[in-house]
Amino acid sequence: MTTFDDLRAKVEANQDVVTVRMEELRDAMNVKRLGIHVCQDISKKLAGVGLGHTPELEPDGWQEVRLYKLGTPMADLIVAALNPGDAGDNALREKSASEASETLEHIRSLVCA
Repeated sequence: MTTFDDLRAKVEANQDVVTVRMEELRDAMNVKRLGIHVCQDISKKLAGVGLGHTPELEPDGWQEVRLYKLGTPMADLIVAALNPGDAGDNALREKSASEASETLEHIRSLVCA
């Protein structure tokens, strides 16, 4: 049986982000049926082990949910993408520019070696 600690380990093993179905989260709660209150409890349990999620949890076992580790660059990127506005846009631009710069440096090191 999957636990919330198992889910955290799964996220960490996948570079701080992974998509699961609600049925897996339901099973981690050790309940048979999903409801509004169970979804709220799942969200609290995830936060308790340092995980965020998107989208809002629905009582649908087939719903896909993206889990991510809070306090990581991945979380910053996901939050920026989900929150339109100047701050989010700037965060996305900065991440994009730094990735391009890192790629260019890597290519230079390969070519000039």
